Amino acid sequence: FSSLSYLWKYGFDRIKIDRSFVQALELNRTRSVELIESIVLLGARLGMKVTAEGIETEEQAQMLSNLGCDHLQGYLFGRPAPLALQKANDAEVKSA
Repeated sequence: FSSLSYLWKYGFDRIKIDRSFVQALELNRTRSVELIESIVLLGARLGMKVTAEGIETEEQAQMLSNLGCDHLQGYLFGRPAPLALQKANDAEVKSA
């Protein structure tokens, strides 16, 4: 549960689009696109970045990018991992 009043009450700098909206692209593309466009517009008007989560396909990534999302998250880009493992991978890449 969330309320739009929190956007007014607290100084958020980001809106996150829940993965359920991304998954709904497969079920009802028109309605889902309308909702996502509205969220992106709200974020832009309030000076907030918009992150979409739950991206699993290239098609979803392209569509959400085209709709104006600033950041994308999901299994397409990587699985959740412990921070220590991520730091070790980052160090390995830097030393290569």
